[in-house]
Amino acid sequence: MEKLKDIGKIDSVCPYCENFLSKRPSRKAKCPHCGKFIFVRTRPLDRKRVLVTESEAEAIENQWARVSRTEFKDYIDPEVFEKEKRALSLRFGCDPSDNDVRWSILNQQLLENSINGNWGLYRNTRLSMGGVLEKEGKFPDSLATYLEVCYLDVNGPSNTGGYQNTELLKKIRPFSPDEAFLAPAVIDRIVELLNQLQLSEEDAKRIFYEHNRRVENNLKLPVTINQAWELLSKEIYLK
Repeated sequence: MEKLKDIGKIDSVCPYCENFLSKRPSRKAKCPHCGKFIFVRTRPLDRKRVLVTESEAEAIENQWARVSRTEFKDYIDPEVFEKEKRALSLRFGCDPSDNDVRWSILNQQLLENSINGNWGLYRNTRLSMGGVLEKEGKFPDSLATYLEVCYLDVNGPSNTGGYQNTELLKKIRPFSPDEAFLAPAVIDRIVELLNQLQLSEEDAKRIFYEHNRRVENNLKLPVTINQAWELLSKEIYLK
């Protein structure tokens, strides 16, 4: 899949005229300076909520459509991959598998994103980890990880590490349920795995609860697992 492009404005700036906005819009709104409509979208690259033009909004929708239903890639830099492979070779005394290298790098990314408060990127890393598990044929673990990704999604994960505007940073919450978005590609993969593993709705609910109790407690998420399952199950089972 083609690498996703960086689209939109993170800060409170009009994507057309680039004038500062005293109030950052949370949905479609007119710019007070140029009068053009500003659109608000979540881009798949890093799960950041960005301000975009109408054409950029269409581009982001096309990006979401291009996200693979069957494979979630990690976009690890080749130089980083080779460096980690050499390090693991020295540690293990033999050449590690490509998936071992990816898993090690993704674990490092997970810790870094957690420390920096980049929960959108943290979510993306967990999605990539689900893809690694699936490649290794660990389908139950992959399913649980994708369900965790959806739990993070209904909480609206934000990235706070890249903001330079200190006043804006004060207003940003690490998780904003009003900005929740369930990615269709992840839902589709969950449905396929549930069918593949021949799991019932009760089985899916049990896995979701057992896996995400720890996530809820560790991250202090605003949306409970009960509320999240109610939302997610409607998407999975089209209730």
